[in-house]
Parts: sequence; structure tokens; C-alpha cells
Amino acid sequence: MATSHSRSTIFVSIPSYRDPECQYTIRDLFLKAAHPERIFVGVCWQADEEEDKRCFLLDLSEYSDRVRTKFLHHTQARGPCLARALIEQELYRGEDYYLQLDSHYRMIPNWDEELIAQLHMCRHDKDEIRTDNASNDNNSHDNSSNNNNNNNNNNNNNDNSVASFHRAILTTYPSSYTLPDDYEPGRDDTASLNSDRNPILLCAKSFAEDSFLRIVGKALKPEHCAKAAGNSQTSDDQAKDSEQSGGHHPSTPRCTQGRKPKKSLFWAAGLAFSSGKVLQEVPYDPNLEDLFFGEEPCMAARLWTSGWDFYAPTCIVGFHLWTRRHRPFFREHVSEERKQREAASRLRVRRLLQMEATSPEHAGEGDFGKYGLGKMRSLEEWEDFTGVSHRMQSISSSARRGGQDPSVFVNGDPAAAATNASSSSYPSAASGDPAKVLANLLTGSGFLAPAPTAPSATAPSKQAAETTKCTAPDSAKKNGNDIGNSVPLVAAPTSAFGSLPMFGAMPANVAAAIQAMAGTPAPAASTAPAKPPSLLSETMPLDLAKRLKLISLDNLNMLNRYGITVVDGLLSHRSYRHLGAKTADQSPRLVLRGAQQVPLRGAGLGAGDRVWSSTAVRGDEMTWLPSANREGLESRAEQHLRSEALGAQEKDKASLQCPKKDSDSEASEKVNVDSPYFQDLEVFLAALAKLWEELDLLGFGVQRASTMLARYPGEGARYARHLDAARDRAVGARRLTAVYYLNDDWSPDKGGCLRAFLPEAVATEASEALKSIGVEVSSASVDVDPGLVALDIEPRSDRLVLFASSWLEHEVLPVYMERYAITTWFY
Repeated sequence: MATSHSRSTIFVSIPSYRDPECQYTIRDLFLKAAHPERIFVGVCWQADEEEDKRCFLLDLSEYSDRVRTKFLHHTQARGPCLARALIEQELYRGEDYYLQLDSHYRMIPNWDEELIAQLHMCRHDKDEIRTDNASNDNNSHDNSSNNNNNNNNNNNNNDNSVASFHRAILTTYPSSYTLPDDYEPGRDDTASLNSDRNPILLCAKSFAEDSFLRIVGKALKPEHCAKAAGNSQTSDDQAKDSEQSGGHHPSTPRCTQGRKPKKSLFWAAGLAFSSGKVLQEVPYDPNLEDLFFGEEPCMAARLWTSGWDFYAPTCIVGFHLWTRRHRPFFREHVSEERKQREAASRLRVRRLLQMEATSPEHAGEGDFGKYGLGKMRSLEEWEDFTGVSHRMQSISSSARRGGQDPSVFVNGDPAAAATNASSSSYPSAASGDPAKVLANLLTGSGFLAPAPTAPSATAPSKQAAETTKCTAPDSAKKNGNDIGNSVPLVAAPTSAFGSLPMFGAMPANVAAAIQAMAGTPAPAASTAPAKPPSLLSETMPLDLAKRLKLISLDNLNMLNRYGITVVDGLLSHRSYRHLGAKTADQSPRLVLRGAQQVPLRGAGLGAGDRVWSSTAVRGDEMTWLPSANREGLESRAEQHLRSEALGAQEKDKASLQCPKKDSDSEASEKVNVDSPYFQDLEVFLAALAKLWEELDLLGFGVQRASTMLARYPGEGARYARHLDAARDRAVGARRLTAVYYLNDDWSPDKGGCLRAFLPEAVATEASEALKSIGVEVSSASVDVDPGLVALDIEPRSDRLVLFASSWLEHEVLPVYMERYAITTWFY
């Protein structure tokens, strides 16, 4: 095999949006290839050379003659479809084979030989697809491939054999790899590859509320793949062993040993290998700007109707980093123009799939030219073949099994599981209710608002999207019960400032989900309890209620039941109202004035001497605030507030505002407790001390606390989804988070909401409870986490949000104004 196809070339297409892992992906492709001299990589970089320096730290100069690049600034990015189209148009130079990947991948050793060998085995396939209609033998599409194949049976050992199978595509969802907690771009590759080698078959899951099909990967039983020893090596270790063995890794899964790739119903954008002729016959549509969901059904229909057949590799050939923890998403640049482009792209796909009729005034928009459906097979034949109808929003049992027998799956019959879980939020055409089918078609096209349904593995509905006041990047692309919807958590790294976790337990990836799919349960610590921990006393005696100023009975009940509560008017109404309304109303502005004078530095990620920064994950500036001297703190704060408020009455509101200090000029300063600005901050710190006392009265038992001041500069700065404490760390961990906001000019278009992720049942009640105390929240289902609902809480001035640190996952959505918050963790 070492020389069979050594003269053929492979072009690898990789779109990369601000992804530091792309440099490792490129290097891994060459290091793991049996014949790296035949590999050519085309990358569409969507980044800023200064902002995204961490994406270009590895020395890839030895591959410079085989790596072609197209650069776009990330603000000009228009999603993966356009990036892939640009790669095809500008970087592909007629290589024999075409491999389409994402930018965060690791490969098996000798991946090039394995893929070519498997592709050669896809030529004689009369079989393998089970359909609900026994009379459908698919002759109409088998012939197109077999006629070519029969003329080239003797060409297995030369490059001319490429033509004999050029309409076969190997495609699947890959396995996973993970990165360590102290991951730092530019260092050795420490990616940990999932040891499972069961092949993954693409299966239909459900229609989302955008009306597009979602597919999932289902693991097949071991007898359906080549035997391979478990592999716990890092990616670099694999590459070194491959080099030492002359390019052939001794434990490489021999996918081709007597096992043919299985015919597949569906196509995946993240891993597709075929003849390079596919780029001539079915080029990517550059008009699909900002499209994410919809890419796969669009390309699958175009490819299949053009005569291309899909096959699942017989073993794992690649590993994908499913989490976005280390990188931003191309939708981080929120604008009305982007939304309009995405809506236009979705409409274009719906028209291509004949889900929507083209009106006379838009007749020209139905002419797709070379980006339309093929002429070798019809759309109706494609729907019959897959058992999926986008027009009728229906999915057959065969489609849910990927066209295979129920017995081949590791976790049982996917169709039965889907029926039991009612995985689709749309009734199928088979339900026999035409009215429901019609209603769903109209809903999917945007003509009707969806009826309220239980949150499922779908994108937020149009109705939810319109009521959501703060916009955030979408969740991970793959969803479903097997790949993409699990968010296991990893232990929090330690910061350079002591034992305080810098960014808590970040969402890792779906490695645990894939392990569970293969029969290995994920660690219990990775699963969020259905209910929050009870942090405070369940009851509040009447005499105690009279002593509390900051925490009401409603707050106590909400925190215990829902893991979150909101206290509005913390300073102006609950702490200082006894000083008079005019004086009390000045308190939040006074604290903001102090906050604006505190020297800050960029927030870090990582541990110890490996601290690094990533605005893609965390875009704020911060500092730790020292504890105030509690002796006389309350009287000092009140006296200072009276004095400043009196002066403000004689001037105007601007007297409590002052320009920020130049952060560069005082970057090395620590917070000065003797400075005037610290007097301003003590107005808040006095209330914080009172909150500490009340928590203890309610049975919390504060051991210690730490307080951080943070400023988000705007321009889309965010903080990715995370926990403030690891769930499996019981001793000495953060238990309660208290976030106080200082943004008196905030409005919904400025973004920056706190997005809290709660179980559906908890979220429904929590939303109603918050509204009952005057706190408006908006909600949406979570695409990659069925059963979770996202509640968006506005960062309004003088608002305190309390939540369970180790239970509530949350994120700061992109913000487009200067946003200040003071966060305290109670241990």
C-alpha cells in the first residue's frame, strides 16, 4: 500500500475563524501522512494578525510550499460556506483528491493511505441501505457510479483509478479530542485523542425550528470496524511514533482489512473525502453568507442529485475539538446586516430544497445556475432514498437509523430512542394530520410564530429570538443525543493570584458524550444536578425578616429553589434609602466613579506561570479589590455619600462622573485603599459587608470572600459559557456568586446580558418568579443542550444577581458599551 497511490495528490480545505488550533491541524496533517509530499492544504484565515497572534505561533515554514492561504479580516468573515467557496476558487489547483475539514482536527497515522484505500472500496456497493419502501432498489443512482467503475476494475494500483470512483464521498462526524486545562497556543501539541475506534454513522435526528434537518453521529458495534488497540497517546506522541516506523504507525487501525465502507444517507461538512472532481461538478455556493445550519442539507441534496454517493468510513479517521472554549464564533459580530444576510441565505436554501415556492416577483432568485440541484437524480428521488422530506418536515425510521439495521448500533435502535424521547418538535407527515404538517411548514418558513413547545435540541425559535434582548454567538453546530449536545465540565485551573479560579470550570467538549455513546459513561461530576443546592435556610422567622435589609423572603426562596435571584436597587433602595431618596440615588453613580479610576489589566486565562489571554473567551479587564477595614465602614460610607451627594445637588450629575485614568500609565499599580476612588468604592463595600452578615444569619456560614472589579470595553467583548466553581470540588470552593452592575446608561441594544443556563422546569418557574418581583428576563432554548433554557438578565445599574457558583452555567453576551461589574464570591 505504501506505493500504490503515492503519485496521487490530496488537497485539504480548511476554513479557520480566529482559531489557534488551526496551526496544529495543519502540522498534524503533514506529520501523520504516510506521504506528506503529496499533501496540499488551503486555508482561509479569518483573523487579525495582531489580535490573533496566538493563531500563528508554530513554525510551519517547512510546509510553506504546500500550504496556500487566503486572508480575510475577521470582521469581513461571512461564515463557513463562503470561506469554503473561496478556498475552492482561489487555492485548489487540480489535486486528485479533496478532503474537507474544520480547523480543529487531529488525524490517525497514515490517514492519507487509509482514506484513499477506503474510497477505492466504495465502487461495488449494490446494497447496504435499508428503506421503509422495499420496492426502492435505488437503481437510478447505483448505475451512474457502477458504469464508471466497471471500466476500471484493473486500475487499482495507479493514479488513473481515481476516475473509477470519483462519485463516492467518505463522510461522517469524527471522534473527539480534548485540550488540557493549561492549554497555551504555541507549545507542544498536548491534544488527548479519544481512544474509541468504533465507526460513526450519520443518522437523521429532527427538524429544528429553522426548518432544517439536524443529523447526529451514532456509533456502530465493534464488529463493524477493524480491530485496533486502545490509544491514550497525545497527538505529538503519535506523530513521533509514525516517523520512527517509516511513516506507518504500528497500531494504526487497518480500516481496509476486509471491511467496506457502509453506504450512508447523509453528508457532513466537517469531514468529506472524495475525488477532486467534486469541486468541478458541485462547487460551494458563495451566496450562502452567514449560513451555519442549512449548509449540510443543501450540499447533500446538490451532491446526491449530481450522482455522488455517501459512505461512512469503517473506523475513526479523525478527531475533532467540539468545544468552542478556545476560540470565538464567526457570529460574534452582531449586526442587523448580518441577520439579513443569514435570513437571505436560509431562504435560498429553502427554495433550493423546494420548501418554499418562488413568487413571480422573485422568479429570478429560483435560478441557481451551477449552484443548483444536479440533473442525474431528482429531489424526489433524494427524499425517497433518505426517507427525509424537508417539504413535509417528515423523518422515516430508516432515516433515523442511517439506512442500517437496528441491531448494528452500540446504544440500540436510534429510531426507537427517538420515538421514546419525542425528539422532533415537529409532527411528521406520517402522523396523518395535514393541518399540523401545514402549520409546521408555515412555521419553518417564518410565516407563523411557533406554538409553545418543550425546549428541544433546536435553535431558538423566531418568537424567542425576537424577544431576546441580548444577542450572543450561537451554540455548537452539531447537536443531538450522541454528538454535540453534552457540555461536561473540567476542573478549574488555578490562577497566578493564589487559589482563586480565574474563569471557573469552562465547558469542555463532547468527548464524554462520545464515550457514553460507545458504552463508557461520563464521570458523574460532569452532570449538572437537576436542582440547585440549598444554600440558605429554608424558612425565615418573622423576627429575622425584620432584621434583614438586603435579602427578602422572595430572594431566599428563589435562590434555594432556582439557584438564582436578583436584588434591584441594592444601594439606592435597600442600603441607603434611610438617608433620603436624593442622597441614596447618588450611590450607584458614586461607586461607578470610583470603579472608573481603578487601574485594571487584561484578564488572564490559564494557571501559574502559564497564564495567557484570549479575548475570544474572555474580553474584560479586571483587578482584585482588597478588603475594606470593617471598623467604622458603614459610617464612613454614609458620611462620604452624604458629602458627595450634597455637592452633586449644587452642581449636576456630571460631577459624579470623571474620565478614566490611562490604564497603560498605571498598569503596575495595585488598588490604593487610601485613594479617593477607594472611598467611592467603600459605598458598595459597606453594603457587601452587610450582605455577608445577612447570609450568615440565613445559615450560609461564609468562610471567606473575594471581590473582583471588571470592565468590558465594548466592541463585542464577552465571556464564554462557564461555571464559577468545579462541581466535583466540595471543600474550599466558591459557593455563592454575587454580581453587582454599574451601568446606568444601559439599553437593550448595548448587549452584555448575563445569560444563565437552567433546566427547563427550573427556568420556567424562575422566569415567572423573577417577573413577579419586577425583573424582566428573556428566554430561549439551548441548541446543543436539550432540556436547558437560557435566561438573559439585563446588567442594569444598581442590580445585584446572586447565584449558585458550582451549579449555574452562565456567560456574558457580547457587549457594545463600556460595562462595569463588581463580582464577589462567597466560600
